[in-house]
Amino acid sequence: DRLSLPSGDENIEAHFERCTNLLLRRRLIVVATLFAILSPLGTLVGVLTGNFKSAELLFRGVSMVLLGSLALLLHRTREPRLSLLRCVDFLVLLTPVISVCYTEWFMLNHYIKTDSLPEIEALRILTVLVASMLVVIYNGFIPSTWIQTAVKSTVVLFVPMAVLAVHRRIHDYHHGDGFIFYSGLTCSL
Repeated sequence: DRLSLPSGDENIEAHFERCTNLLLRRRLIVVATLFAILSPLGTLVGVLTGNFKSAELLFRGVSMVLLGSLALLLHRTREPRLSLLRCVDFLVLLTPVISVCYTEWFMLNHYIKTDSLPEIEALRILTVLVASMLVVIYNGFIPSTWIQTAVKSTVVLFVPMAVLAVHRRIHDYHHGDGFIFYSGLTCSL
């Protein structure tokens, strides 16, 4: 894994690509492992707040196993191709996004059942903040081109917003003018 000077038969571009792939591999191992460790914390929060669902335990378990498996795959593959690294990159990023969407969907259902409509606006703001933090931290740590970063950022910001919009459309509720939410989304963008 050590980065070294190019050998006599390796040109500078190939050496740079190999070093970038190794850096991407190492960082994806770190992020996948960290997300795998953090995945069960959402379930713990649910247990402590009394909002625990058995389906959530299954979902968090699958997330933890998937992320741990991806970290192990990269750890065992010493010089992976860039295409494999980008697939792992996509899966590692998509897992917490799906987790955020899963959590927000069931929290919204809970707020509707308990008639806590003011909490919906707070959840919308929290969703924007979590997505924004994920964009900044993930894209700041994982090397990629500006186009890849723009695509990943768009997915991370807009998938949870789409879940909110679909939920609102299905359950036909209207609360708040959304000024704070849209201000937060504008700042995120």
